Amino acid sequence: MPTVPPPSEMPANSTAIPSAQFVAEQRDEPTGRADHRAEVVERGEHRGPAIPKATDGPVFLQPAATLLGRGARVAGPGTGVSLAGCALMSNKRRGSRKSPGIVAGLGVLSDAEADLVRQMMVEEGAPDYVLDVIRPGKTMLELLAEIQSRAPELSSEDILSGLGEAMEPALAGKGDPFLAEAVGLDLLGVLNAYLPAEDAFTDSAAFAAKVIELIGLAEKEATPEALALLRTIAVHGPQTSCSEAAAAADGLVAGGLPELPFAEVLGRPVPRECFSYGDDFGQQESIALTFTYGRKKHAVCVLVDYRLGGGVKDCWITGKATDIKKQYKSLGGGGMAFYADLSPAESLSKLRAALAAEPCPEQVDQVRDTQIYLPMLRQRVALMADSVAAGTV
Repeated sequence: MPTVPPPSEMPANSTAIPSAQFVAEQRDEPTGRADHRAEVVERGEHRGPAIPKATDGPVFLQPAATLLGRGARVAGPGTGVSLAGCALMSNKRRGSRKSPGIVAGLGVLSDAEADLVRQMMVEEGAPDYVLDVIRPGKTMLELLAEIQSRAPELSSEDILSGLGEAMEPALAGKGDPFLAEAVGLDLLGVLNAYLPAEDAFTDSAAFAAKVIELIGLAEKEATPEALALLRTIAVHGPQTSCSEAAAAADGLVAGGLPELPFAEVLGRPVPRECFSYGDDFGQQESIALTFTYGRKKHAVCVLVDYRLGGGVKDCWITGKATDIKKQYKSLGGGGMAFYADLSPAESLSKLRAALAAEPCPEQVDQVRDTQIYLPMLRQRVALMADSVAAGTV
């Protein structure tokens, strides 16, 4: 199958269009398989919030599993499947780890793929009970379900134990609403990851119940960081929890806690340009929506797979929107690939169709990314739709 020729920034063995975070960070990592040429599955460079890494300054966010202890699962109902409890790592380790050259999918693992997964887990510090279940002849989802069943319980109170450190950079100075959203979404993603697989991409009752429990705990903490989490949940949480989060946040402010400096704009950035690139075969397309909080621009990026029903295959966020557009243009200008500037209306049409279809992530990191960032994608699409209707974009 023909593949997209790699640009000069990418290694010679690249066989796929890279993800938005890849092009934003311009990492030289081996890429995915040829039959996934409109994406890159970045082993070890898992797509979390693509904002400053440890090497760029203070770690703004340790992935929730690192905050909570690898392998721990949230106490409560459900035996969901996710690597969130065993495969995430600190930002510093993300930046330093090199990726293996092969990728394990969600089918039955071969001997080589099982060895790869085990190698990854060892390098990421996974506990023994995780390593013990990794074997060939099982699907990744089966392995994750077994890992989940063996994981130690974690109380909901422990979930907030690292919130202060994670949210602190978002509250520094005048504050950074995008950063606050990223931290809040990551934490919500942990709750979502440990629910049944069938609830992974929905506002299920079980997920809403866990979020409402978290709201109560954050309200009791009554700290600026807890207030930022509550304001984020009010924007991105399950629909049934949004009003409770807003009421809890309002109560803390009424009780004397200073309001966030960015409370009025949180979740309401200004929509800006949209663009995409993909393969000329019409199989996959990566779409970026950009927004600004003041002078700071960010992007919500979506990989749509038209072969798998046209749903969201992956989505992620980045604070390097300007760099992404430059790279999209470069990567889309080669053979068998295209770049396109999209009008807001065109973007809405594409993304409304993608959101109406079933999500279709295949790789484990795609599942996790989609669990975490799909709420922001939905919220930003609705925000852009309002702006288009009002004629302000």
